[in-house]
Amino acid sequence: MKSLIGLVVALLLLNSSVFCQSIQIKDIQFKKGFQFNPISKETFTFIYQIKTRDPQRVTFRKIDFDSHLTLLETTLVEFIGDYSLIQSSSSSTYTASLFGSRIGSSLMIHFINNDTKAQTSFPLKVMGPWNKKVVTITSSHDNTFFVLYQFNSKIWELQEIDTNGNTLWRKTINDMKSKISIGEISLLDRDHLTLSISRNYKSRKIKNEVLVIDAHSGDDIYRESLFNDNSKSTFDNSFLTDSIFYTTGRTFFTNRISNQSTGLPYLREFNSNTSSEIKLTSSLLSMKTYWMDLVKTDSGNRYLIGETFTNEPYGAYLLKGIVTGVMTMGLFYVSWTSMKFNDIAIISLDDPSQPPFSLVKLTPRRIQLGNYTPGYIFAKYSYNTGQIRYWGHDSLENLILLDGNLLKKYNLLSRATEELGVLPADASQNVIYTSSDYVIYLNTRKMSNLVEFKVVPLKKR
Repeated sequence: MKSLIGLVVALLLLNSSVFCQSIQIKDIQFKKGFQFNPISKETFTFIYQIKTRDPQRVTFRKIDFDSHLTLLETTLVEFIGDYSLIQSSSSSTYTASLFGSRIGSSLMIHFINNDTKAQTSFPLKVMGPWNKKVVTITSSHDNTFFVLYQFNSKIWELQEIDTNGNTLWRKTINDMKSKISIGEISLLDRDHLTLSISRNYKSRKIKNEVLVIDAHSGDDIYRESLFNDNSKSTFDNSFLTDSIFYTTGRTFFTNRISNQSTGLPYLREFNSNTSSEIKLTSSLLSMKTYWMDLVKTDSGNRYLIGETFTNEPYGAYLLKGIVTGVMTMGLFYVSWTSMKFNDIAIISLDDPSQPPFSLVKLTPRRIQLGNYTPGYIFAKYSYNTGQIRYWGHDSLENLILLDGNLLKKYNLLSRATEELGVLPADASQNVIYTSSDYVIYLNTRKMSNLVEFKVVPLKKR
C-alpha cells in the first residue's frame, strides 16, 4: 500500500532475536521528527532524534535492520543548532535526510553511505523560508535525490541534488492566478518523474492535472489535465506499479466537484509518453468506494483494491450538537462525525475468468472525528492514518485483510479466505507490518517519549 505506515517493518526491534515479543524505545523526541525508509526489500532504516544534555547540539540516531528484524548497524548524526528532521529517503547506497533550523529558516541535506557509513552535509539552496509540511525528498535510481519545496501558495520548486551537494537542475512550478498544491511526486523509471498538481485546491472549483517530466533535466514531457469545459475530476489516490503511474478519482459533469458524492469513478494510467483511461464497471455508481491499491499478479493480471464505506450526512452532525446542547441546558454543544468501512471491493481489470467486480465481506470498522468531514476526505484521512482493513498483498496473489482482530488472507484467483491468526485487542488499531509469519504493531506514548513495538507470531497451516 502507498502509505508508509503500512510498511514500517519492525522499526526498532533492537534485539538479535527474530521474534522478540516487544521492545520499548524511550528516547524519541517526537516533536523533532522521525522517519522510516526501506533501503531494499531486505534492509530497512529508521531515523529519530534522541535526548541530549547539550542544549547547543542535536543528535539523531539511524538504525538499520534486515528482513529478519536483526539489528545491522547504528549510526549517530550530530549537528550544532536547533535542527529538526523533516524527511528522509533511501536508495540502495545512500540515505539522504533533510534537516531544518527555524533559526534563519535554513535547510540542510545530509547523506549517509549505507555501506561505509561515511557522512556528509550540505546547505540546501532554496528560494525562501522552509515549511516542514511541504518539503519532500525522493530517491532516484542513480544515487541522486529529488527535493520538492514550496516557496509560497503559488510557487513550488523541484531540484535534483547529487551526493556531493550539487544541484543538477532546478524547476519552478507556479501559477500567478491561483493557489497550487503538489500532492504526489513519483519516479516512473530512471528517466521520468510524475507530479500530481492541483490548482485552486481549497475550492470546489479545483483543477487537477498530472505532469510528466524528464528526470535528468526537469523538462516537461507532457501534461494531462483532468478537467475540461464540461467536467472536472478529483484526485482521490494514486499508485505506482511496474513503471506505470495510476490515479483514481471521480468525475463530475459540472463546474464543481463533490467530496460527498460518488460521481463517475475513473482509473487513469500514465507511462513515460502517454496516458489513457481504464473503463471501470458501472456497479460502482451506487456505492462509495475508496481505492487503496492496484495489484499486478505474476500472471500479469491487474486488480484494483479498495474499501466501500458509508458516512453520516451533515444534518446528523448538526443534530448531535443540538441534542447535547439541549441536554446540558446550553452549557456546551458537542458533536462528531463518523464513517464506516464495510466491504473490500475488487475490480478485475484484465482477467476474463474473474468477475469484473466482487466484494469481500468483513467486520465493519467505524472511525470518528470531532468535526464534520465529507465522506471522501474522511476516507482519505483514514487511509493515510492506517485505519483500514486492507494491509497489502503477498507474492502468491493473496490480499492481507484485517477482519476485526482476525488477520486473514484472500486469494484473488480462488476467492478463498484463510485465517492467519488472532491479534490482541490493541493491535488492530495500530498494525504497521504483516507477513505470512508474524504481525508487528505499535503503541505510542508521546507524553513519555515512548514507542513500544510488539510482535505476534501467526498460526501455521
